Amino acid sequence: FLYANAEENGNINGTNNEQVQSVSPKANNSFEIRDGVLVKYNGSESEVVIPEEVHSIGKNAFSGNNTLTSVKMGNSVEKIEPYAFNNCTSLQNIVWSNQLKSIGDSAFSGCSSLKDLKLPGTLTTIGSAVFSRCNNLRNVFVPKSFPDPSGSYITYGPFMLNEADFKVTFEEGITRIPNSLFEGSAITQITIPDTIREIGDKSFLQCENLTTIKLPSNLQSLGKMAFGHCKKLESVWIPSSLQSMNGNFGYGPFVNCYALKY
Repeated sequence: FLYANAEENGNINGTNNEQVQSVSPKANNSFEIRDGVLVKYNGSESEVVIPEEVHSIGKNAFSGNNTLTSVKMGNSVEKIEPYAFNNCTSLQNIVWSNQLKSIGDSAFSGCSSLKDLKLPGTLTTIGSAVFSRCNNLRNVFVPKSFPDPSGSYITYGPFMLNEADFKVTFEEGITRIPNSLFEGSAITQITIPDTIREIGDKSFLQCENLTTIKLPSNLQSLGKMAFGHCKKLESVWIPSSLQSMNGNFGYGPFVNCYALKY
């Protein structure tokens, strides 16, 4: 779920039971659906419920729709294709399908009204730059089950090219931060829970506003270029539990962190 009215303290672990009004495909020609794929939404409603017959939201289906503020997906939706909600600049509220497995490249890129985002814990695949240019994000909740990104052509993190300094909350019990999760984001600080045992490759690559990081006390593995090119990173606390730091010469976890003092 995405919470449009999350509390300012950044707690977004609650449940949003607010209902949005349905746009019925039988009542108008708002939905163009072919073989279970929502090819195009042609309506003008601000609050939309995806029909239950839809299992995939197609490429560019809502792209550039500036009136859409809320979307609720039926639980039959398993896939969101690339650019599906690209540049929906008024979109504030998303209710995910509990069967959602895949989100494609740049699916929500440029959704500049998104503020509070709870990433779905049902995914098996997520593309590159899914939430790029969502420059007003305030809070992001990361579930303990979340895949490494895998782009169609080249892989970047889901928050690449995002100018927002958002607060990150991890689900209790999480043990791994996925590859490239915060790559290229503008976060300035993050609290990593002590349950984390592995930080994946490029997890914080090019987080150029990070200045200090305390690695979790139970960390065992640190991926290659995990904090690479973090230009302002000055201080890192490394726990005695760490068993491996991956990456050959030029690809180490702290490559090109020139501001590091200790």
